[in-house]
Amino acid sequence: MKNKELAKKLKLLIFIFLVHFAINRLSGYFVSQIVDIDELFPVSIDENDIVNDIFFIFLFFGILIPTIEEISFRLWINRSFKFVLTSTVILLAYSLITSSNYVIISLTVCFFVGHVLVWKYFGENKIIQNLVLIFHALLFAGIHLENYQVNDLINYYYCIPALILPQFVLGIIAFYLATKYGFKYSLIYHIAYNSILIIEEYLILVNA
Repeated sequence: MKNKELAKKLKLLIFIFLVHFAINRLSGYFVSQIVDIDELFPVSIDENDIVNDIFFIFLFFGILIPTIEEISFRLWINRSFKFVLTSTVILLAYSLITSSNYVIISLTVCFFVGHVLVWKYFGENKIIQNLVLIFHALLFAGIHLENYQVNDLINYYYCIPALILPQFVLGIIAFYLATKYGFKYSLIYHIAYNSILIIEEYLILVNA
């Protein structure tokens, strides 16, 4: 029985990943037809660095960053308030490291705490659940705009939905997995998703 349940969950994760991967590629293709995506990043990773430092990049972007983001955004789901506090502190620390805009940091933490409290106290209502899910995914996707140059985002504002669409979908998937199956499933999915993208990029560069 346990093996059947595990196989069912694995099939679900694979299906979700394939859909998510397709969305990632479609949104990337759309943006690439309008602007050079590499130019939007304030700090680009040299292709030689990816090839030569693949182990470090894999550990950092494939494991560490997803783990921090999952602890920040999804550890609190279906858990006590001490986990809400843990997520809030980690999110604040992560925001301070990745952003120098204290207004954005303050708003991010306030919105995060606000939507957590709404979920905790009114989460039994299906409409509230769906609204919190969408807001959660938007908040998670929104923090990834820090990856891009502000001026470029202003100039190419119409690309923003496509730029953050993969992260928005990731936010929905991870929230769903954490709610239905537990935190470890959202963590595993996030790590697997990032890692596969890194490995794909590495293989493309090596075989170019």
